[in-house]
Order: sequence, then C-alpha cells, then structure tokens
Amino acid sequence: MIFNGYDFSEYLRVNPTRRLAAPIDTITKSVPGMDGDIFMRAQLKPLVIPVRVRLNLPSMDHRNVALIRRKITSKLVTAKPAKLILPDEPDLHYIAKLTGASDLTNLWSTGSADLEFTAFDPVAYGRERTAKVGPSTTLTVGGTWQTKPTFALTATTAGKVKVLNSGTQEFVLLHANVATGAKVTIDMQAQTVRVNSNLAVVDVSSDFFALAPGENDIRITGATGSITWTERWI
Repeated sequence: MIFNGYDFSEYLRVNPTRRLAAPIDTITKSVPGMDGDIFMRAQLKPLVIPVRVRLNLPSMDHRNVALIRRKITSKLVTAKPAKLILPDEPDLHYIAKLTGASDLTNLWSTGSADLEFTAFDPVAYGRERTAKVGPSTTLTVGGTWQTKPTFALTATTAGKVKVLNSGTQEFVLLHANVATGAKVTIDMQAQTVRVNSNLAVVDVSSDFFALAPGENDIRITGATGSITWTERWI
C-alpha cells in the first residue's frame, strides 16, 4: 500500500476489500396526483474502502513496536485527501483520506488492525494519456467512466477557437477572436479557458464536456495541439 507517497510494505501486510460499486444517491420528485415519483438524476456517493493491515516486523520488544506504530500513524493521518494505491490494483489510485482505524491487536510484531479510507471522489484514476488533435481526430478512451480532458492548443488563424465533441454535439467556443499563434488552454474539469495564460470568456452556448469510454470524435476549428486525459475506473 502506498498512501500520500509513502510505501508501507516495509511494515505492513495489506488486505483491501471493495464494494461492488460506489453507493448511489437517487434524486426523485413527487408529483401531486401521480403514482410514484419521477426520476430526476443519480449521483455517486463517497466510497468507503476497508483495509485490514497486519504488522510485518522482525521479532522485537514492545517499545520498538510502539515506535514503529507511531511512525505508521504519522504517515496515515493527513490534513487532506491524498493518493492511495492498493496492492491489488497497482495501476489505479484513489484520492482518499483515512477516516477510521481500529485498535491494534496486542500481538507485538504481528498485530493487526482495520483501517477505513474514504474516497470522496469515488471513481479511481488510471493512466494519463496524451494525443495530438487537429480539425478532426478520433480518440480511443480507456477506463469505465467518463473523464474530463485538458486541451493545449495553438491558434492557426486569427479568429474564434472552437472544440466540438461531435458525438454529443457539446462544444466550447471562445467568445472573442484570438491572434494567430495564441496559446489556448481549455480545462474541462476546472471549466476554464486561458489565452496566453489569461482567463478568457466563452460563448454562453458552450458546455464543458467529458470524454466517454470508447471512441470520441473531436473536431477543432481554428487551432491544433494536444489533449490530455486520465482514465477513470468505477
């Protein structure tokens, strides 16, 4: 287990467990005179990840075990969520925080405990991908959940830059013209656009979109460059 950049394998044997899926919060609306409810939307709730750990130490007295226990605790307790990599899925990570821990059983160098991490963003992060994009590009996106990319573009003509997801017809269109050679960064996750590092305004009809798993057809007007995204796994 690696948490917040620290590898615990020197001291701990780890046995994580998983829910089959993150819990889902379903939003409905009641309509007078109508049986049942109308479905409005559903959203994933935070994912709790139980982890059973056991000390993996050479035989030593209880004082040394106590010192190592305090070292382990200092690495587990963080002020904010951090990257969590578990041994059964070394290519994925969650952004999680330790939210619970049981007492360490009194077996000295082989004591065990139950930890509880909470991933407030319940979808795991996989590999980061980068590809070149131009007037028409087809991207194959891995993972099992949508992901919001970042475009790093250079304007090829003086005018407005537009990025279109032709499959969903969602697009981001700059409100003002840009000069040839201008650097345009479109961050779909942060929902921001920058031109030469300065925040820029988008057309009111714009919609910051996500890429779906599988093939995505992207069309860009007035610029070329690259796209970066991270595979997401539910």
